[in-house]
Amino acid sequence: MDLQDAINQRHSIRQFTNKPVEKKMITKIVELAQRAPSWVNSQPWQVYCAMGDTLQAIKNAYRDQDIAGNQGNSDLPVMSREDWAPQTQDNMKQWRHGIVHHFANFDEAHEKMTNASNTLYDSPVILY
Repeated sequence: MDLQDAINQRHSIRQFTNKPVEKKMITKIVELAQRAPSWVNSQPWQVYCAMGDTLQAIKNAYRDQDIAGNQGNSDLPVMSREDWAPQTQDNMKQWRHGIVHHFANFDEAHEKMTNASNTLYDSPVILY
């Protein structure tokens, strides 16, 4: 696959299957990520892999924090949606419309998307 195909075929996954990910695949992903450029080839990153009971504990803590109404600690300032550029707001409306039409109504869509977020999209593995 060339770069243009990779960019044009890129998409986001917002609900994973429960199919386990082979450790060989995880290793390959990390090896490829290590090829990313870094200042003076310092490669300062560390990669952590969460799966199984550890990942479930992270998901539970994430869900509990969301239910409690606690905000995350973003590395970058988070702007109010009202402060976004008009085109950005239009993109979000279009994205939301694309999601909502798969459900009976907005409330069902909101519930499903919130649940998906609270379970970290049922991801079987998280690398961070």
